[in-house]
Amino acid sequence: MVQRAVLGFLLVLSGVACTAPVPSRPDPTVDLAANELLPILRQWCGDGPATDTAWCAVAGHGDEWRALQSRLGPAGACFGQDFGPAAGTLVMVVAAPTGLHRAATPVRVATEEGVDVLTFTTVADPAPRSPLWVLAVPARPHQLAVVLALPAAGFEVPIEALLQVFAPR
Repeated sequence: MVQRAVLGFLLVLSGVACTAPVPSRPDPTVDLAANELLPILRQWCGDGPATDTAWCAVAGHGDEWRALQSRLGPAGACFGQDFGPAAGTLVMVVAAPTGLHRAATPVRVATEEGVDVLTFTTVADPAPRSPLWVLAVPARPHQLAVVLALPAAGFEVPIEALLQVFAPR
């Protein structure tokens, strides 16, 4: 615990934003209706490392979680092993490109033709930040598709880009 607090303090001094995940308090921007189709067990939304391309990954056990934490750079240090996957759960990381921000209701859940679809919505942001979502969800008996909705200049409707389809776990 003390080690984690010292690490957080050092990250603040280095200029890296680090907000510790709070599993007991859900992010109020996550659409509550999403929990009816795909319960979000733990979540954290914040700014991640700068990236030119969107990406997502899923961890189903400790080694995969540690690899994801390492990919997140200094932001990954905000999460302890207790945030990682437990039996029957997956931890999903979704990173959007720099120059975007999470929309007011950033996560939508749907089921289409037997596939769970998680859509993460972003809006343009002149600040140089990269939206990052870290979610723990139950392991899925069918495919899970991750879609990123990106703002389209001059259009009200965002462009939806399929990031990845994960096999059942």
